[in-house]
This record gives sequence, structure tokens and C-alpha cells, in this order.
Amino acid sequence: FYVLDRPLPGPGKTPAQIFLDEADGAPESDVLLRRGLVESRHSLWEVRKLAKELVRLRDCFSGKDTDVFERRQPAGLKKGDLIEARLIPVDGRFLFSPAFCFHPSEAKKGIVKELKRLKKEQPGFSQRDFIWSVAKMRLKWERYRNIAVEDIYAFDRKTI
Repeated sequence: FYVLDRPLPGPGKTPAQIFLDEADGAPESDVLLRRGLVESRHSLWEVRKLAKELVRLRDCFSGKDTDVFERRQPAGLKKGDLIEARLIPVDGRFLFSPAFCFHPSEAKKGIVKELKRLKKEQPGFSQRDFIWSVAKMRLKWERYRNIAVEDIYAFDRKTI
């Protein structure tokens, strides 16, 4: 977040954007890697397909599918899972960044329902805020396993 998404006071650019701007004279491969950081896609994704060296994801906000190159099948990932991930374009294909947030399967229905509601009632809602709110819910679920998933991922009422 601090490197890729958060603009610095003053220049109003992220550290990744500044890093790209300072690439004058760098080898083309280095410039492309820096540009990949700036053009990364952070979103909430539904796993649509798992194949050899490929994971197909559907962006929950736009509905568009994206293929991600993955040499090994990520442990515990299955079709239908809802994940928060950042995709980084490298050499004409997307790769996963190392950080993931896996949401429990029991929470998927509530998350999708809330997303549809927001799209209908607040068309310009902040996708970043939504991603962060469900990430906080995921953290609460991890910490409070004695509370039902549906009570933690409750968008219509205040929970713990």
C-alpha cells in the first residue's frame, strides 16, 4: 500500500510512480518492471479456473476476466474462492504479488450481495474502501473464530 497506492505529500505521487520517473537511462527491462508496479491491479477477485500455469480470475467490480501466470497451483485455492490480490504485469502477462487475503467461502454470498447493493445505490463508491472493509472483516474472522462468519461479514449491522 505505501509503495504502490499511497501518494506522498508534496509530489502527490506514489513511491512507485517516483521510482518509474527516475528510470531515465535504465535498461528497458528495468523500466518495464517499474511500469508494472505502477500499473498493478489491486482488487477483489473470484477464482474462475485453475489450470496448469494459469489461474483465471474475475474482477468483482468490473466483471472482467484476467488470466494470471502461476507456475505452481497456490495451496488451498479452488474454483469459486474470493480473494483480495494484486496482479502485476510482467513480460506481457500478469503475476500475483506475494500478498493475498483469502475470504472464507461462507462469506462470499454476503460480500457479493453487498457489492451489488453498492453498485446500484452508490455507483461511484470507493472500491478501495470496500476492499479494506472486507479485509478488516477477514482479520476479525481470523481473530474471533468463535463468532459465526455471517455475523462478522454483516454489512447491514454493526459487528464486533
